[in-house]
Amino acid sequence: MKYLIVILFLVMVLAIYSIDVPFSRELVKTESNHLQGMERIGPADRQQIPFATDCWLWHDSKNLYAYWECEIDSNFVPGAYATRDDNQTSDYVRIQIKTMANEDFAYYFMAYPRGTCFDAVRTDNLQVDKAWNSLYDCESSYSGKLWTIRMTIPFRDLRFCGNPPYQWSFSIARQVQSTVSSYSNPFNPVSGMSPRQYFDAFEPMTIRESIEMPKNYYVIPYFYHSYDMLTEKSTFDPKHVGLNIVYRPTSNSSVKMAFNPDFTEVPVDEERDSHNDKYPPQLPENRIFFTEDLNAFGVNEAQFYTRRIMQPQYAIKFTDSGKNWNIGFLSAQDKETTEDSIVINPADTYNLIAFKPRYGRFNSQFTFLGRTNRETQKYNYLLYTAPFLQISPTWKVQAQFAESIDKRKGMEDSNGHFAAFSSTQTIGKFLSYIYCREITPKYIPGMGADYARFDVNLLGCGYSIDYDDNFRDSFVRTMYWGSSGNTTWEHEGNHQIRTFDTRLTNAITFTPRFSITINGSLGADRLPNDELIPWHNIDVNIGTDRWLTCSGYVGMGTGRTILYSLIDPYQNYQNSYYYAGINGFLGPVVSYIFRNNHIIWNDLPPATAYLSGVRGDNEYDVTNLDMELTFSKDLKLVSGVRYNNYEMMGMTQHVGYFCTMHWFMNSTTKIYIGFKSTEDEYLDTIYKTSETSWFKISKTF
Repeated sequence: MKYLIVILFLVMVLAIYSIDVPFSRELVKTESNHLQGMERIGPADRQQIPFATDCWLWHDSKNLYAYWECEIDSNFVPGAYATRDDNQTSDYVRIQIKTMANEDFAYYFMAYPRGTCFDAVRTDNLQVDKAWNSLYDCESSYSGKLWTIRMTIPFRDLRFCGNPPYQWSFSIARQVQSTVSSYSNPFNPVSGMSPRQYFDAFEPMTIRESIEMPKNYYVIPYFYHSYDMLTEKSTFDPKHVGLNIVYRPTSNSSVKMAFNPDFTEVPVDEERDSHNDKYPPQLPENRIFFTEDLNAFGVNEAQFYTRRIMQPQYAIKFTDSGKNWNIGFLSAQDKETTEDSIVINPADTYNLIAFKPRYGRFNSQFTFLGRTNRETQKYNYLLYTAPFLQISPTWKVQAQFAESIDKRKGMEDSNGHFAAFSSTQTIGKFLSYIYCREITPKYIPGMGADYARFDVNLLGCGYSIDYDDNFRDSFVRTMYWGSSGNTTWEHEGNHQIRTFDTRLTNAITFTPRFSITINGSLGADRLPNDELIPWHNIDVNIGTDRWLTCSGYVGMGTGRTILYSLIDPYQNYQNSYYYAGINGFLGPVVSYIFRNNHIIWNDLPPATAYLSGVRGDNEYDVTNLDMELTFSKDLKLVSGVRYNNYEMMGMTQHVGYFCTMHWFMNSTTKIYIGFKSTEDEYLDTIYKTSETSWFKISKTF
């Protein structure tokens, strides 16, 4: 009987505090749709917000609206102009909306003072994925002591299920940049909470009227044309015309099709130090068609690294979700590319099929991945499952199992598996994580990243412990302490230790807006010569965000590191490095980011000791510079420089330049004009290796 009373009490409490979103075509201000009062979540000391901040919600069956009235003072930071989805160092407001009760994700909408809109998805690991896009719009104005914002969020872009009344939940937040403080209602800081605690803290909201889905498709054709300035050739190719189609059969399903998928808008990859990588260099995931909704398939880059699909001819993706399940399907056909009659990228077909059922606190993931090529008769399949149990809001356990099948013409089939178990628990201000895993020698995830294909034939375990705290009215603002360790052994053979490492991190931020971070690590790797080679490193970083015109960081590190590019890497070598970065806004139009790493190696062996085509370089720089001229939220110029001067395969210097104009003529039409050029130095002679200009236009119907 007492449990029934408790349940009835909780239902009454939710009913009292639930926001009732009224139907109206005009702004409605009542107590039932009004939210105010915020506590500080960054740092998470629960201080009350010093400025009056009010938000009202209403809808017209097509859009959800949020109207804000925010008190400001002379320290208000409007920031620079920015185009859509550009983060800004400024004040902002945010609303997150959770539409699926049994899923840990939320739609994420921000508005900046100069009218910049930002939409994204907060995923089940609390990261913000801005690959998701919608027709969300916002209006902003400020003067004197008041800042007002109106957000328009189309229902058609949200995934939800069921019939009215719709029981959703939400949270609102505000950033006060003058003190670098974040406030929220409800109180749900990202640090110190598990994902389940974070999303469960959202405020309930009720929409009683039916939601209309007036138009359930988008058609987005684009045209792309480039001109090679070195060869002075300009030719038309069908691959320069593409089409993206988005179709929403229901409010909780989506079909996305792309022919010659458009990747011209992806950011230019940064130059990084690949001089001594243990594995082949890996570029970051940044192609929106593949990464958007990828969580529906329950895989990460160890199972599906999207940049393996070099030049897709077509791609299709379907996702659907119900009250207690998710399904997904993805298929893409790569294009064969050759160089000097040698195939450097085969025309493989990539397929994923996924199903995720949920039963209360338990859910599981079942995903089938296939990479096939009938012409070359190469077939790779992966069956992946990941059962997950949320024991309590602060404790979850997960198991993973994957079976790979690799078939190649004229070769014996290879079968292998991957198995892992992990536990994650939050206890007060501590977050603990432990895991163990097994990977057999013939495990081949043909669609995964390189490191997942090299790290096989092992048993491993590890842990991490993180402590995060903040201090109210103190010179020390926040403190973070973290420790982790990992060990692997040979799975088959002599079972000797293959690798081990341990790391310690301490980070302190101070009220005067500067921080100190110290990292220490040591470990050992067993290399092909069968020797366990030790290594160690210590790194110190000092940073500040005190000045908008010039904030940044400086740091240095030193240690002994293994040279993986040696023919016989029998020892470690002393190295040190220095790095710095500055960024800022030169008025509301100009922003910049500059980063440089300077690396020094001591007593390197002669060039003959390195693998073919690779030479050692005892001192070099890796530099990136990005600048933006943003004239409004619809028009900006992005330019940058990429530079390195380490010696590898005969090249002693690389310089790249790029400049792109982004013009959003309106909410449906986008124009891009760009230029990029690269120069490489070989044997003291500089060659211009590429120089291209390009034009692209896309329109959404």
